[in-house]
Amino acid sequence: MAFLKSIILVFIVFCFIETIQLGWNVDGARLNCPQNERNALLSFKQGLIDQTNRLSSWVGQDCCKWKGVSCDNFTGHVVKLDLRNPFPFDVDRFLDSFSRSDKTYSEACLVAVGEVNSSLLELKHLNYLDLSWNNFSGIAIPKFFGLFHELTYLNLSTAWFGGIVPHHLGNLSTLHSLDLTTHDIFLFKNIPLFHSTLKNFTSLTILDLSYNKFQGPIPSAIRNMTSLKVLQLSGNSFNNSSVLDLTSLTILDLSWNYLQGPIPSAIRNMTSLIVLQLSHNSFNNSSVLDLTSLTILDLSWNYLQGPIPSAIRNMTSLKVLQLSDNWFNNSLVLDELKNLYTLEVLDLSSNKFAGKMFERFPNFSSPSLRDNLETLILSRNRLTGYLPNWLYQLKSSLKFLDLSGNSFEGRIPTSLTKLFALQVLDLSHNQLSGEIPMSFGTLSNLKNLVLSYNQFNGTIPTSLGQLSHLTYLSLDANNFHGRELEYTNNLRFVTNLDLSNNIFIGQIPKQLTNLSGLNSLNLSRNHLKGSIPKKIGQMRSLESLDLSYNHLSGTIPQSISALTLVSYLNLSNNNLSGPIPSGNQLQTLNDTSIYDGNNELCGLPLEKKCIPPQTPTYVDRKSKGEDKRDGDGRIGGMLIFSLLIASSLATGWFIQLLEE
Repeated sequence: MAFLKSIILVFIVFCFIETIQLGWNVDGARLNCPQNERNALLSFKQGLIDQTNRLSSWVGQDCCKWKGVSCDNFTGHVVKLDLRNPFPFDVDRFLDSFSRSDKTYSEACLVAVGEVNSSLLELKHLNYLDLSWNNFSGIAIPKFFGLFHELTYLNLSTAWFGGIVPHHLGNLSTLHSLDLTTHDIFLFKNIPLFHSTLKNFTSLTILDLSYNKFQGPIPSAIRNMTSLKVLQLSGNSFNNSSVLDLTSLTILDLSWNYLQGPIPSAIRNMTSLIVLQLSHNSFNNSSVLDLTSLTILDLSWNYLQGPIPSAIRNMTSLKVLQLSDNWFNNSLVLDELKNLYTLEVLDLSSNKFAGKMFERFPNFSSPSLRDNLETLILSRNRLTGYLPNWLYQLKSSLKFLDLSGNSFEGRIPTSLTKLFALQVLDLSHNQLSGEIPMSFGTLSNLKNLVLSYNQFNGTIPTSLGQLSHLTYLSLDANNFHGRELEYTNNLRFVTNLDLSNNIFIGQIPKQLTNLSGLNSLNLSRNHLKGSIPKKIGQMRSLESLDLSYNHLSGTIPQSISALTLVSYLNLSNNNLSGPIPSGNQLQTLNDTSIYDGNNELCGLPLEKKCIPPQTPTYVDRKSKGEDKRDGDGRIGGMLIFSLLIASSLATGWFIQLLEE
């Protein structure tokens, strides 16, 4: 009997080994994928334009080695097809592009030619399909997608599918994740989803229908998706959320819809929520919020009013709290925020907080809060008083500080210049006065500095030249004048400079044209005179140039036509004369207001035609006792800009404003 058992055991082991080896050849390598599945993938590829050769690896017999294809380790069957665009659309690339496009994204798209080849049905064991961020040219989602009965993950987001979502997708009862997100920025065709399609998705844990144009109430079928962990319905036109009663949710995003009235009471029962985003709706009551597990709470852009909800004081795990653009006031703000020691982002902008609340803001004596808070936004309220000295307690963590649009007064405290981690500082649109502290030069991580629309005066400190990461500087609408503003080699990344609405006088320095990295230059509404530098065309990166409301004279240099990226130009209200240059980008800037207030200009786009020049007559100025002095006999009685370039290849720059 024992011998028989031994024989049976040996047989079982033998069968087990043979079963394993079925998926491997004699050399120990896994068998190639089935020929029919390989052919199916190649047929699918033939219906795509592969602009950047993303699928160049799709050669040879073994499709399991192809990029984006994964196979079962034992059977060799294709189980995963991941063709997600490796370069999803990027807003920064879009905005930085003159043509307002993201070529990196668009060129990496797989572009469909005609319908998706149904040969994919040969992939009978497929459980993962991701075609997101490609371009399927507005064709309908293939009905045969509903026949992938083993599919657990389906991502068709932002893939330019259009039309009606086929009800056949309702057959995918094994789906755990479904993403049909679109993005209106591309003007995609709407994907209206039939509510009946949803009723079979009872196994879903993730459902994302964001940024479509679904209307009416949230589909009642969602109520039956009791396994849902993530529900994202933002960017639609839903107007009723009464069906939501999903206690297993950890992430709920209903932002950018037309929901109104009190926040749904059912949310109170979602005790596992860690992310709740309800922004950009018309909610007017937030009393139901009592969720102690939240790490992100966004109630911005609603009609909430009165004190900040008292329940927030118990949300001790909060990292992000966004309450901007409501009607909250400050009656109990200190009590509600004092326990939020883990906060990283606090945005209370555009509310009705008033008075000197900021002087007695929550005590940052807690080491954890001092080390965590990175973003503090209190802009566009009615706050008054002086900037407080307690800001220095955030010196190791605070990266973004926006106090703009209030009524703060007095000088900038030196404590603010101890925020060594600061990258963005916006104090604009207040009533601050005095000089910019010389110690600003110690804010070595500063990228954006916005001090416009205040009452600052005096000189611009040379220490700003030490800010090697500065890319945006706005000092407009103040009373700055004289001495010097120094930019050294370290400031070669400055792309935006706004010195408008001050009292600078003198000429625009010729060396300014060496700042080839500038995207935007605004020197308007000063007292600058002389001519526009002849080499202005060297500033090839300029997209915006504003020299209006000065006393500039002479002709417009022909080189200005070399600014091929310029989309905004304003030379109005000066004393410019002669013909307006033509060619390149200037041909598209045909708005006559660009040249208003320069009565001696002529040529297109103005109606005034130019008169051919006459032969000049030589005049001996010395015989008339004239020299190069101003009319009042002064040589240096004005503000002089001078920019010194360290070497012929230096990209840094130096502006010296010298007042006698």
